[in-house]
This record gives sequence, C-alpha cells and structure tokens, in this order.
Amino acid sequence: DPINDPDPDGLPKTLSLHAEGPKLGVISMFDGVGSVYHIIKKKIGRAPTVYIAAETDPVLRRLVAAELGLREDRQWGYTVEGVTTIYVKDVWRLLDNDSLILRQAKAMYPDIKWLLIAGPPCQDLTFAGYLNGLLGLTGQRSMLFFVVYIVLCHLQSLFGYDAVRFLTENAGSMQVVQRN
Repeated sequence: DPINDPDPDGLPKTLSLHAEGPKLGVISMFDGVGSVYHIIKKKIGRAPTVYIAAETDPVLRRLVAAELGLREDRQWGYTVEGVTTIYVKDVWRLLDNDSLILRQAKAMYPDIKWLLIAGPPCQDLTFAGYLNGLLGLTGQRSMLFFVVYIVLCHLQSLFGYDAVRFLTENAGSMQVVQRN
C-alpha cells in the first residue's frame, strides 16, 4: 500500500497525494539549514504557500538563501516555485512593530492555515553546554524558548486557534532540574 509504506526517511507518507489543498503557511524559527522547507514540501506534496524563516547564523543564512531562493534583505519575496517568503535574521523580528510580518501575512492570506516549527537553542539546558546545563531557560540562548510561544499567541490571535498548529523540540540531555 503506497500510502501506508514508509518513505526512504522512515516517515509515513502524506495522506494527501494531490497537488491542491488548503493553503499552508510555515514559520520555521531557528531555521538552521532550511530542512523544514524540504520536509514540508515532501510531506504535503507541494511547496507551502508562505514560508517565513528566522536564522541568525550568517553562513547558514547565505547557504539557505541561495538554495531556496530567499531574499537576504529581510523583505518579502517569491521563490521560483511561487512561494511567498521572508527570511529574518532573528526570531524577535517576527514580533517587531506589533508583529508587522505576521500582520502582513494576514493581509496577503487571510484564510491560510499555519504550521509553526521551532527548535530553540538548547546549549544552556544540556550537559554539553556552559555550566553543564544549570542555566536552563534563564540562559542567554535557551531563553529564546519563550519567543516561540509569544509568536504562537500572536499567530492564534490573528488567524484563530483552529488555523494554527505548532511543533517544538529540544534536547533530551537536560539536567533533571530543567525537566520539571
């Protein structure tokens, strides 16, 4: 059964094999190497309608911008596939000017469904980080965990709770005190 067989990555294939479907906006916070874009495209069988990404590392930004066709000047643009995109340097920019980027997305696509994906930095939470993870969510990097939920709240207030789904991940090697 081609729908239930896992794909080469070991993940279940999408149930929707059609190129059409509801418009999907994706926000990839802490975008890294841009893998979220490729995974979403593979799973839904097409590129998302809107792709908003945030990444601070200048080397990764340059590579991902070149690969996906994203603008590096923090302005809205379009990929060759017709995906509406904006690529920001810092996740906090998603909240600038009363969440201007999210409000602009709302103006362009008022009825879109959203998927927010984030894996905030974990260096202050793990044994491998500074002070062996004792800084926890108070650490300069790992405190970025909280911006995910602020962006989520803004998305939900703009598009409605039913229009937004989110997926976050973090390190499993946290200090016991950080797991509670």
